[in-house]
Amino acid sequence: MTAPQSPAAAYISSTLALRASTDSIAKFIEEDPDNLQRLNELQKQREEAYLNWSNAASMLKTLPVSEMSAAMIHIETVLGYE
Repeated sequence: MTAPQSPAAAYISSTLALRASTDSIAKFIEEDPDNLQRLNELQKQREEAYLNWSNAASMLKTLPVSEMSAAMIHIETVLGYE
């Protein structure tokens, strides 16, 4: 059994997963736009990633501002926005 993630960790991982899902769909559309079965699979995965992100975002709102800020800084660092 795994330990539950903190709200900040859940938000970070779900944000990164959602962005990766979006990127994979965009790449797929460029490479093989006629493969509707695979596109539907990717869209289903993205919907799940979005739901996870939305739930994590709700939990993140319960944290002190300093912890919310640290989570956002971490995401920006991982994605190379800094």
